[in-house]
Amino acid sequence: MKITEIERIYNPNRLLQRLTQNAREDLSTGQTREYIFGRFAFDLYAKRLLFFEKLVKNLPPSVTGVILGGSISYGPFYNIRGEPDPSDLDIFFIVAQEFFQEDHGQHLIGEDKGFCRSACDDFALRSRVFQKLCAEGKADMISLKSSIDDYLASIKIFPKGTFIREFDTELGDIIFGDKDAVAIVRDYKQGPYSSTYLNMVFPRYNFLHEPCEFRLTEEYPQEGGAIVNLPATIISNGHLYTGQHHNHIIPNFNVEYDADGSITASIDHFKKHLKQRFEIERKRALDPNQLKFINCSDRMFLFSPQMIELAQRTMDIQVY
Repeated sequence: MKITEIERIYNPNRLLQRLTQNAREDLSTGQTREYIFGRFAFDLYAKRLLFFEKLVKNLPPSVTGVILGGSISYGPFYNIRGEPDPSDLDIFFIVAQEFFQEDHGQHLIGEDKGFCRSACDDFALRSRVFQKLCAEGKADMISLKSSIDDYLASIKIFPKGTFIREFDTELGDIIFGDKDAVAIVRDYKQGPYSSTYLNMVFPRYNFLHEPCEFRLTEEYPQEGGAIVNLPATIISNGHLYTGQHHNHIIPNFNVEYDADGSITASIDHFKKHLKQRFEIERKRALDPNQLKFINCSDRMFLFSPQMIELAQRTMDIQVY
């Protein structure tokens, strides 16, 4: 697919249609106006939205899908924090192998997009290393975090097969059994991830919001960076525990671009799998009312009542 065709299908300017016309005019002129959701909240959201618009302009043809997740999707005027602990901007890119083979990453992670030179150079190097690691069966995806203005852009780049396995086929293979199982996704990161978590323990949650303490492991390629083994899905003691990347799109997300419909199909299957598993566990629970879909999110206490209601409608699951 040519870049011009991608631009025709995915028009990033439609993102700004989420804002009112007055809001867009004030943003462009620098005028100040009081909004019902507060100017500060608007600025935090708009700043991230405008960066995202620039980032996805002229997408390389090897990018087959874009998903916007995290706080910008589940709470744009409620959950996005400013300094001193600003919210990340969470973005998934789903790519074909040509993205790495033909060095398309330089068209996505570049200074013209707002990244600093050191971030661009690091990603260019690690993209080449990742191609080798992927061919050797040692890594499944690559990610980066980079400072953009006064917040971090957290970007996950999934080869298409990895994304479909994590959100659809592999999940479907283990989700309906009660045998303990752990599916892993190996993320090639800029550096060690374990320092963020005490004793390298990374908790995941079930529909009762009970934690399962997953222990992180890491490997360190000689070329630099760290391959981090993250939980994609866990079944333990008869309960499903959602994976790390699942929590970026629960309870809400936006599929911003889908070249052939396969990303939307995989997300639809993901929702179906979760719904079916929820009903299985609810039917055999001593007190079914204690199970809530939203409990499987590690960020459940952050969500607004409106977002919890949206999760109920999106998943077609009763939230008690």
